[in-house]
Amino acid sequence: MAMVTNTDVTRAWTVSADHQLISYDLNSDSSTKAWSTGHIGHASLALSPNGNVLAVGGWDGHIRLFSSATGKPLGDLEYHRESIHVLAFAYNSVLDSTGTEDESTIELGNEEDSDEDENGSGGVHRERWLVSGSKDRRVAMWELIDFTTSTHV
Repeated sequence: MAMVTNTDVTRAWTVSADHQLISYDLNSDSSTKAWSTGHIGHASLALSPNGNVLAVGGWDGHIRLFSSATGKPLGDLEYHRESIHVLAFAYNSVLDSTGTEDESTIELGNEEDSDEDENGSGGVHRERWLVSGSKDRRVAMWELIDFTTSTHV
C-alpha cells in the first residue's frame, strides 16, 4: 500500500494490508528485514527527516511510530476515525535543484513574529512535525518528541 525511501535512496520501507513493516537495503540483493506492527491494514508511510522514525498510518485511524533501524515501536497516535491516507514530516530547510540547502526560504509572518521555543534558544523543531490526513476528512498536526535524545530502552 505504501513505500518510502531515505534521502540517499539506500534504504526503503514498505507496508501493506498485512501486519508487517518491511525494510530493504537497496545496495544488497538479500538484505531484507520484516517486523510485525501488531496490527493489520496499513495505508500510508513516512520517514522523519533524520531517518530515525517511521510513521505508519493504519486503516483503523491510528498512526504508529517505529524505529527505522530496529523496528521497535515508539508510540501510537490516536485522533482519526478512519484510514490514514497521507503522512508527511516537515523539513527545516529547502534543497535547491543541485541538492544543496537553499537559505533563501520563504518567511511566513512579520518580523515581530518569533519562532523561539520556550527556552529562548531560537528554533522551532519542525523536523519533528508530522501531518496526517484521513478518509474522515480530518487533518492533524503532531509535534513529536526528539527520539534521538530520549532515554527509551
